[in-house]
Amino acid sequence: MRESIALRTALAIAFFCLHTGFASSQTGSDSQIVIITKDGAKPVPLTKNGTPKNSKDTLFLRSAVKEVPLAPSPQEKKKPQKTSSAAAQSSSKKPTPKPANPAQRNAAAKKDDTITITKKSQPVLNDDLDEYSDIAKIADPVESINRGTFWLNHQLYNYVLRPVSKVYEFILPPPARQAVRNVFDNAEYPVRVVNHALQFEFKRADLETRKFLVNSVAGIGGILKVSDQIPVLSNIPSADTAQTLAKWGVGHGAYVVLPVLGPRSVRDTVGMAGDYALNPISWLSYGGVGGATTLAISGPSAARNMNERIRIYDSATKNAIDPYIAVRTGYTQYRDQAASK
Repeated sequence: MRESIALRTALAIAFFCLHTGFASSQTGSDSQIVIITKDGAKPVPLTKNGTPKNSKDTLFLRSAVKEVPLAPSPQEKKKPQKTSSAAAQSSSKKPTPKPANPAQRNAAAKKDDTITITKKSQPVLNDDLDEYSDIAKIADPVESINRGTFWLNHQLYNYVLRPVSKVYEFILPPPARQAVRNVFDNAEYPVRVVNHALQFEFKRADLETRKFLVNSVAGIGGILKVSDQIPVLSNIPSADTAQTLAKWGVGHGAYVVLPVLGPRSVRDTVGMAGDYALNPISWLSYGGVGGATTLAISGPSAARNMNERIRIYDSATKNAIDPYIAVRTGYTQYRDQAASK
């Protein structure tokens, strides 16, 4: 009888140890789900149901961002390094002997190697976004609806727009695609110049006008972007209606995901309507031009924007545990950065 009780007790203790050991391996510093901070990759404790809900951070698999070192724990940060003054003096007096031959030097260099995080080794959401710990905040009161639209857009991007984009790239060689991009960028001059004026950036509006004239005349209607060869005209910050509203103090408002068009805020949706009204391409439908002609003229611009949108979408969702949060964070950071220029 005593042996039976002892056996049961031992089995219970073993089961408890295994259970607690498994849980700790998934919720402690060994978690395979991490977020990227300024200090490095920080493990995310998992709940019984999986990843934490309503998280505003972009989650990554540890194996996908293995180049990023683990962030130190709070105990390691608080732990002071105790070094005696005598030891410090002795270490400063004694120089480190250099290995005699090149092989020994290389071996020593490997031991002293520190991990350097470069922009290329980090998981990239967008080329302009470098601070992963600076998570932009935006209200998302209809997240369930937005996620449904996001899923539909994902299917549309992969099975419709991506093949169309590849056909567009196949038909038009790179120089022709660049010419199309230049022409439509030049045609959007009214959007930029009006918003520069509304932002009281009159110097930029003047430079934008000069750029338009140079590209329209010397660039044969904007086919060639001659302004790139003129330093003062080559790097004029862009401007749109949503950016103007932001500089006037209008906040993002709620986050919305529009069918096909993708992520927007309420402010940027209103701004998009303003840009449409200022864009000369949109005037065709009000000038008596037939639908087929309007489509033929605006089609290349739509294909150009589609190609760019898919590229940004791919870079934003790569290696992300939750692509929806990754796109939301990346979009908000991008718009905040545009408004600050």
